[in-house]
Amino acid sequence: MPIANRAVLEAETEPRGLQQAVTALLSDITEQVQDGEINCSTSPNLMNSLFDLQLHRMWVSKAFGGLNLSVKDGFSLVRTLAAADASIAWQIGVQGAIGRLSDYLLPPVAEAIFGSSRLVVGAVNPSGSAVKTTGGYTISGRWTFASGSAHADWIVSCCPLNHNEPGENDNKPQLIYAFVPREACNFYHDWDTLGLRGTGSVTYTIDDVFVPERNTVSGSDVLMPPPPRATTAYNIGYFDFGPFTSGATVMGIADASLSIFRSGAANRKAAASSAPRNNNHVVQEKFARATAAVKAAELLFLDAAGIVETRGAGGTSDVSAAVRLAAAAATEQAVSAVNTVFALAGATAVHRSSPLDKCFRDIHTASKHITLSPSHFETVGQWLLGGELLMRR
Repeated sequence: MPIANRAVLEAETEPRGLQQAVTALLSDITEQVQDGEINCSTSPNLMNSLFDLQLHRMWVSKAFGGLNLSVKDGFSLVRTLAAADASIAWQIGVQGAIGRLSDYLLPPVAEAIFGSSRLVVGAVNPSGSAVKTTGGYTISGRWTFASGSAHADWIVSCCPLNHNEPGENDNKPQLIYAFVPREACNFYHDWDTLGLRGTGSVTYTIDDVFVPERNTVSGSDVLMPPPPRATTAYNIGYFDFGPFTSGATVMGIADASLSIFRSGAANRKAAASSAPRNNNHVVQEKFARATAAVKAAELLFLDAAGIVETRGAGGTSDVSAAVRLAAAAATEQAVSAVNTVFALAGATAVHRSSPLDKCFRDIHTASKHITLSPSHFETVGQWLLGGELLMRR
């Protein structure tokens, strides 16, 4: 983004101004939710409105045209979007997570990729293969869950090297994250899912595409905070950051379910009942418990955000463990709250026209993401009891 434009936007991109701007878009977002559900992709016009606010660069260094928001402020914005449409929030959140890789690229490359692009998305689950060649790698393979790829300019893919360097452990192949222009990929419209339909998280392939080494990030590097530079946005490891992007979507869905029930479903009478649900003592108790569960989830995420913002630069296991434990526990609480509200609403919630149906579908899809996985309980539990903190079994 040109320097002059950055200056013009600066006042509007303070956290409070951004929150107000996002709130002003919510009515447009809710009006177009159904289109995203049907087309399995968010409308380009709606995404462009978010791009105009620079939300896709909320967690990118200001040196590259980003907003460099705090973890908590970015979390709040994605959460607000998710309360209106989880699919839109998910796409912005994915960009937020991928945006963290900008701190690991050489600054001129990060500027070229993130400075003027729309979304930079892709798949960070290892797949395909990378063959070392002169000056870079040849990339081939098939990847899934390319959320937001319809609106992206660049795609990043996590690839195992086809062989390890001498002395490397064959059981743990080296990984690289390779950035390629969107036009270098072939996309397959196979996104037919329970929830998050508007994300268009399709499968894509890459066939023998050369990627310069400067357009890659080493898989071992992202396990630690990025190198300290004048352009570095966050001294937080990539995997310690990711749960706040997916977790914010889960929290927004839970917020929406509580609001929907209070504003409508609670006033309806159950079959053969003489009083609306909101006069039922059991409903009152369960709704209060669901509200408390969402508040508990919020506090878990905010506590973890405070930990990474103050101690993340160390890249230590205690920070990673705190983030993963909070993400798994908060997600469990948020899902429980949505399940409770869905049950309290009765038979009306099962209709596709019910917004609670969408909340139920979206949160059960979002919670499957590895950053929020209940497997973190096991791996963190092992670490708490004196063992190694593993990424996964």
